[in-house]
Amino acid sequence: MSHSYRTRSLALVALAVALALALAFSLRGGSGPDTAFAAATAAPGSAISPSDRTLTFTGSGDVKLQPDTAIVGVSVHGDGASSDDAQAVASDKMKAILQALRSLDSVHIADADLETQGVNTSPDWEHEGRFISDQSLSVTIHDPARAGEVMAAATKAGADSVNGPSFSLAEQSAAYRDALRSALADARSKADAAAAAMSVHILGTTTISENSGGGGPIMYAADAAGKAASSAPPVQIGPVTVSAQVTVTFAYEA
Repeated sequence: MSHSYRTRSLALVALAVALALALAFSLRGGSGPDTAFAAATAAPGSAISPSDRTLTFTGSGDVKLQPDTAIVGVSVHGDGASSDDAQAVASDKMKAILQALRSLDSVHIADADLETQGVNTSPDWEHEGRFISDQSLSVTIHDPARAGEVMAAATKAGADSVNGPSFSLAEQSAAYRDALRSALADARSKADAAAAAMSVHILGTTTISENSGGGGPIMYAADAAGKAASSAPPVQIGPVTVSAQVTVTFAYEA
């Protein structure tokens, strides 16, 4: 067989193979979006890269505890012909309140429990030639059940306004750890539900992040407060809620 004949034969064979492949490809639908979608849906779960086999969920947890601290706000008001006169009136009222609170027999209030929140003296814009002065005080009570007695004592001593009490926890670290564990369990329960729906198995966690805003106690204020009450107002102590939030990424296998 001559060299030119063999060359022509090989060329015909190559052409026939190329035509057959082109026909088969056209019957499969080409390389359009439908073909790509069919290939993607047909891919088994094991085809996903192990590094991409993750599920991410957020979890939240709350712990409710009885408060061990109450905070009461006390304020006084003074007015006078000068700023000094107005401030003197307010200061005299506040001194009387401080003395009354320190002298309480049923509630121990130390100096560290008394904190000035603000002092403001300015012209009285509604009355020409007059001045006003306001002072406010925060009182921390370590026996929340006695908050009403403190409010009554402040009112009797001359407070112009009494507000609160607000309840909180003096130490919340242990409560926050419990809330954090609850938040992690919440995220895991969501991951388990998703894994069951996907027919996959959770291997463990890859990342855990604490969401900002978690850890602070939610403080509740009682409905009892008022300058008109000269006797101790009834105080109903509500629970304090310590919350935690996390975002967790879980690894899974098909």
